[in-house]
Amino acid sequence: MKAGWGLLASQKSRCGGMIMRMRASRAAIFVGGVSLLALSGAGVAASAADTKGNKPPLMMAQTAKAPANAAPAPQSPAADPATGGESDEKVVVTARRVEEKLQDTPVAVTVFSEKQLDRLGAENLGGIQNSVPNLNIVQGRGSNSSANVFIRGVGQPDALATFDPAIGIYVDDVYISRIRGALFDVYDLSRIEVLRGPQGTLYGKNTIGGALKIVTLAPADELAGRVQVGFGDYNLFEVKARASGAITDDLKALVSVYSANRDGFVTDPVTGVEYNDKNTLAGRVSLYYTPDDKTDIRLNVDYTREEPSLTLGKPENTLTNAFAAVLLVPPAGDFNFQTQTSMTAFNEENSLDHYGFGLTITREMAPSWTLKSITSMRKLDYTDYIDIDASQFRLGDVLVDVNQSQQSQEFQVLFNNGGPLRAVGGVYALREHIFSHQEAYAQDFFPGFIRFIDDDQVLTSVAAFASVDYDLATALTLTAGARYTHEHKRYDRITTTVGLVTAFDAPIERKSYNDLSPSLTLTWNPGEDATYYAKVAKGFKSGGFNGRANSAAELPRTFEPETLWSGEVGAKFSWLDGKLILNSAFFYNQYEDFQARVARGSGLTSVFSVINAGQLEQYGAELELFWRPVRALQLQAQLGLLEASYSEFFDPRFAPDSNPLNDRSWNTPAFSPEVTFRLGGVYTVALDDAGSLDLGGDASFRSETALAVDNANFTTRVPFPGMFQDDYWLFNARVAWTSEDGRYTIAVLGKNLADERYRVDAQEFSSLGGIRTSYWGAPRTYQVNLGVNF
Repeated sequence: MKAGWGLLASQKSRCGGMIMRMRASRAAIFVGGVSLLALSGAGVAASAADTKGNKPPLMMAQTAKAPANAAPAPQSPAADPATGGESDEKVVVTARRVEEKLQDTPVAVTVFSEKQLDRLGAENLGGIQNSVPNLNIVQGRGSNSSANVFIRGVGQPDALATFDPAIGIYVDDVYISRIRGALFDVYDLSRIEVLRGPQGTLYGKNTIGGALKIVTLAPADELAGRVQVGFGDYNLFEVKARASGAITDDLKALVSVYSANRDGFVTDPVTGVEYNDKNTLAGRVSLYYTPDDKTDIRLNVDYTREEPSLTLGKPENTLTNAFAAVLLVPPAGDFNFQTQTSMTAFNEENSLDHYGFGLTITREMAPSWTLKSITSMRKLDYTDYIDIDASQFRLGDVLVDVNQSQQSQEFQVLFNNGGPLRAVGGVYALREHIFSHQEAYAQDFFPGFIRFIDDDQVLTSVAAFASVDYDLATALTLTAGARYTHEHKRYDRITTTVGLVTAFDAPIERKSYNDLSPSLTLTWNPGEDATYYAKVAKGFKSGGFNGRANSAAELPRTFEPETLWSGEVGAKFSWLDGKLILNSAFFYNQYEDFQARVARGSGLTSVFSVINAGQLEQYGAELELFWRPVRALQLQAQLGLLEASYSEFFDPRFAPDSNPLNDRSWNTPAFSPEVTFRLGGVYTVALDDAGSLDLGGDASFRSETALAVDNANFTTRVPFPGMFQDDYWLFNARVAWTSEDGRYTIAVLGKNLADERYRVDAQEFSSLGGIRTSYWGAPRTYQVNLGVNF
């Protein structure tokens, strides 16, 4: 540890009735938007995704004898609609824990194949953001691999270890419990499924807004592989490589590696040092063993190492010290990707190690019964230096050092005897231990100010669930399910402050939570070209402890769980042999006990509370369209419409809470843009013996978005500068050549071609020195990829 920065700890570390208040103007947005898209013939990439990637011969749909409308397990990859002339009927998802055709699944789900991810130029999960209605997934504040994920306005942007996510992220059915390190890089993936709406019955806690399922490639039967090398501006150099094949008749393996290095987007104008860069090395080994024709065993082991520089933003407010003296007036205008930092000595000391294994065993116990076991252990260690104020002053300079481990076990039982009743059920257990050491330096706020915080949290969570399908008639199915969850959290906190007399040593605290999350779905399949569904479901997000509490004034330091009830109707259509596909969903959410971090006081009396602020209502529509008018042309569009508002929001800073004058339900909910839209296409030019050329591009739009919960002045209701992002468009393009035999590829990609400057996240800590900081999307970039298959 460099001198002057202290020591790194040695222990490394309510469903009440709501009245829907649809104002005429906003209702018109929904009606007009739906009509416009339906008439325009614009289209949905993800709905027409191929599921490229080899799959084991014994798949869940086969072993579970999946629902009657489920697809048989494919033995070979489905063709991409843009190139293969095959329809979307072969796209298979596991959104309901069994394999089903995408168009038959009564879930709002968008799917991306490996080829689609490549066409999007997706570097990590954030690459799919603009291709899914009502999805926000960006790099989280102050770090390079935190996943800030919101679906339909539901999410959790704070990566602090005591706050649970609201969107579940799964890798090969293994739950990833922290958002830090969850912005996974895209390599060796079979597909990504984005499930919108609460998924509490089948996926459990912390899927109150939805889930992202990452499915990695399975080993191939024969020797095969791919190497791709990428070059780009900012000295980008990227390598993706994999090899797969059979070791014996019963055992297959896949080995993949990923490496990426890129200079930073942000420069300190004084020192010339670059920040916001990328330095990642990752790998995965997958083994697939079939000792007999009734048993599949899949073992995945993965490791990621990151050594990035600081992630800096732009100061958006006047910075002051504890005595109200002005230290910095924020620069006007958009971010020019230049800023100073006081943490110059720590630019290369950030690090992350994220690794673990998942073992899945599937056994057909009898012709109608299948047992599945999913066992996992994971470890996350990271050291982050975060300059929250993004300036040369020490106001919000923080070291966060975290050691996290988790172990989980799930058993599933699947039943299907070919009759009208099918079922999936099981039990789940998760144990997680998180130790976090923080050091906060604010010597320019108050002379000598240093604070040391040590958090120790242990979680034990157990659950039992079941979901049953029953065919009421040939084309009509009723699905009923429920999940019961019990969890216990133990939390210990020690806070020491240097330069002030304040110290805070909290006793060990314990909290337990219980939840029952039911769901009910009615599905009508009148024919092969249409599916209609209506569903009601509940989601649950865990309560916990306020890891930002620094004094007794912030007691009680606990907050209660969030719950969300959702009603949804949807329709999926596939016409012209899959050349025209339209999927739609309309939803309404009642969101109770929303967990909000708000600050009280100012200067030396500032405290940071986490409260169950009140209620929200959210309603909206989603349309996804895919259209292939001719074999060579694929058009796609996605439209998301969202109306989100607080029905209650009592702010403790303006006590008493019961005073109606202190209701700030006028506030704008964070990460809930009213409109998200994308239009894209790919045209394939046949070059005869010389192969083919793909010409593709897309344009995406996102309306005004609040980037923080606390985003406007309580008295004047004027938005805080930098806490909103105005409407903006992004434009991307890709040209790719593929040899006639498909072996060689050359692709040129350009992202953000108009060099749009736009915020993606923000932090509001203005009670401490006026800190408000915004984080910005990448500037215009280009990349060239050279690939070879063998």
